[in-house]
Formats: sequence, structure tokens, C-alpha cells
Amino acid sequence: MRYSLRSMLTLTVVLSVVLFACKFLFDAVTGSVLPYEVVRQLQVGMSSKEVESLVGPPSKSSGQRWIYEKWGNPGYFEIEFDDVGKLEWFRDESAYPAMP
Repeated sequence: MRYSLRSMLTLTVVLSVVLFACKFLFDAVTGSVLPYEVVRQLQVGMSSKEVESLVGPPSKSSGQRWIYEKWGNPGYFEIEFDDVGKLEWFRDESAYPAMP
């Protein structure tokens, strides 16, 4: 069976796009919600402004609790502040938590 150059190029492009999409979806679902480089910089006692400048705005917030989510990832990253707005605790509930 003989294939034309055009059909081989089309097949190559289609397969490349499919592989790229699979890689993107795999990274979205399996990675931590927040990168390890960011998580390791969080320190108890930081102000909410410091946390937001480091991590960005939360996906959701309820009172003193901020939740970070990532599309396609079933987990979340949770941050809670005390009554004066200082970071009290945080936890990574990602499918695969941030690790070094």
C-alpha cells in the first residue's frame, strides 16, 4: 500500500496534536495544584497580602479560608488565616501533593 506525502504529513500533524493534548491533560490532572517552589516559600505568620502576591488570588474563599484549585485536578490546596489575617496553616490535598 502506498501513501502520498500529503497524507503522511497530515497523519504526523494529527498525531503530534493528539500527543500534545494528552501531555497537557496528564499534567493538569496529576500535578500538584500549586508548584513545590511556591509551597516551600509559604510560612506561618505571613500576611494575606504576602500570600496572595506569592500564590495569586484563590479560586474560592470563605471567611479566612482560601481554596486553590486547578482545572482537571480532583484535589485542592487550602490556606487558612487567623483573625488578624496571618497565615495559620495550609495543606495540600492534591491528587499528587507538591514534593521536592
